[in-house]
Amino acid sequence: MFLRFKDLHKNESGQSIVFSAITFLFIAMFVFMILNVGDVTSRKMRLTNNADAVAVSGATWMCRGYNLTAMLNVTQSQVLALIILMKSFKRANKIAKALLTVQEKLAEILMEIPYTYAVGAFLEFVTVPQQYLIEEVGVNIYENVLADSLEDNGNGILWDVEDYLTEAEEIEVEVIPFIAQVEAVKTGLANGATIGFLYPLIPDVDLKLPFIDDDDRKFESLCRPTATDFNWHAVPEGTKIDKIGDIGMKGQKNIEHMPTTSFMATDKLSDKLGDLMDVITFGDFGPAPLEYFKAYLFYPLLRFVPPFIGEVYDAVVKATYESMCTDHPGTYSYKKTTDNCDEMKQNADKLSKITVSITVGITIRTGQHTIDDILVNQDCTCGDPEPCRVLSTYTDANGNEQQHCGYYRPVVDGKDAWLPDEGKSLILEGDDAKNYFNHVMHRHCFKRTRDVIYVNPDDYGLVVENEPTMAGMVKAYKITETKVLSAEYETTEQVSPSESWGSRSSDDDKPKPYLLKREDDGGKEFWQTHKDYVGIVYTLPKENIIEIKAGLKNPNPVGMVYFSQAEIYVPDGVEPHLFNQCWQVRLVRFTKFKDLMKDLDSSGVSQAVALGGGNSNSSDSFMGIFNSLKEIFNGDIIIH
Repeated sequence: MFLRFKDLHKNESGQSIVFSAITFLFIAMFVFMILNVGDVTSRKMRLTNNADAVAVSGATWMCRGYNLTAMLNVTQSQVLALIILMKSFKRANKIAKALLTVQEKLAEILMEIPYTYAVGAFLEFVTVPQQYLIEEVGVNIYENVLADSLEDNGNGILWDVEDYLTEAEEIEVEVIPFIAQVEAVKTGLANGATIGFLYPLIPDVDLKLPFIDDDDRKFESLCRPTATDFNWHAVPEGTKIDKIGDIGMKGQKNIEHMPTTSFMATDKLSDKLGDLMDVITFGDFGPAPLEYFKAYLFYPLLRFVPPFIGEVYDAVVKATYESMCTDHPGTYSYKKTTDNCDEMKQNADKLSKITVSITVGITIRTGQHTIDDILVNQDCTCGDPEPCRVLSTYTDANGNEQQHCGYYRPVVDGKDAWLPDEGKSLILEGDDAKNYFNHVMHRHCFKRTRDVIYVNPDDYGLVVENEPTMAGMVKAYKITETKVLSAEYETTEQVSPSESWGSRSSDDDKPKPYLLKREDDGGKEFWQTHKDYVGIVYTLPKENIIEIKAGLKNPNPVGMVYFSQAEIYVPDGVEPHLFNQCWQVRLVRFTKFKDLMKDLDSSGVSQAVALGGGNSNSSDSFMGIFNSLKEIFNGDIIIH
């Protein structure tokens, strides 16, 4: 036994076991380290993606809120346009009825005069369907049914719709941020984070989307152009939109929200249809929301169906728009036709058109002084012998050429005669109309002259019995009657705000949109705060995958936190405003660490996490690592 120990130092068998044990120990440590570090790296990658998902998820919901608000704003504008049209049509309809009344009287007068009978007959022919259209469609259907129920002086269905839209905006502006936070928290949890949430902390900081506050919201914002001109100089002229889905993309000329006639008139549907709509509606009406009405109502009908009050309707609509949107009386001008002589005198310097009839006859009877004393109006059939003659040729409503024949029959044959070559009807326009009324008629609507003349009796069919003659000539009396039958002049009227608003005169009763915050009332709309949203995720430290008593500590004993930043924006070339329904979301570099340092606290984080059903108890652990980051970086941190 002793000899074995004595020779033991000479025995070299098993000497590699020690080196093998040490080698295997280092290999095991290296494997364990790789597994743990790999797990940490994998979790880091998952958390990075998770932070992006939280930021995009929350920002997307906020973006939906902006686009929904924009859609409601546009709808409010469209309803406002319909309200303006309802109010304006009643006034335009009254103008049309007054025009038809004058037209009807004028037709009766013209039909009493042979050489204007054709014009009078045609006017009477078209007046009947015009009156039917105005009364049945304009009054009985439009005013008494549609306007009274839809507008009703501020109490109709359209105003209820405005109220509902305003209430819907108020609800979604408050609710959407909470939905965004809930979805952000759930997204973080679903992707393996201990907690995840969206900054700004919706429950604790921002209870609404970052729009103009209630007290500063103004109705007038609805009157701003919602479709055209706002970005007129930002893109090349002549560029066009192929479809509504392309709204907001760089290179467009206008932003359109509805298929208005302007939309259809610029190659949006087809060249032919676009050109046709442009002609029918006389081109662009003006800034939205007024542009919308041509796509909704029978505007082309008012243009092409007598009494052709489309231009008058335009003027009244614009005046009503101005009255409602500026709180000052809106004015409109139109050409008014009248047969009232006093009205003609009062507007003598503004006359643009007059209709005049001149009737001339002669008599050798000394006691007669008027045309009615010596002439009687008489119709006849064309082709009859003299004195029947063709007085006028005209085209009827069916496009057929027609003739009118007639004459004046003397009251006393052989004593009275009609001078057809001197009688006539005149339509004078512009300065000629003013000069004739002011200087020829001396601002009177009727003028009669009785002149003594000497004529050859045979030339006029006069029969001389005991009347004295002078060298074969007989003394006669020439009676000339000139009548101004109607006059047209430019007149201006006002639409007062109280008339426009009716029962909605109070600011509290007016529809108000939610718009982006602005630098000042006259400045452009822009974001002041919270244009960017930050997704934050945190995970608690995880135990080592393989743990041995000798002790290999987790290389990340405090857990991991990651930040990601998403921006809500509109495409290049389009100004951000809240009539624009093309807000989008994109990831950008993280630059909000200083804001987080100022605003994040344990209470706010707990509220945000609890809102989405997360474990709010983990907020203290998160705040511990976050406060350490604050001390290390002092706010100077940017993650690309």
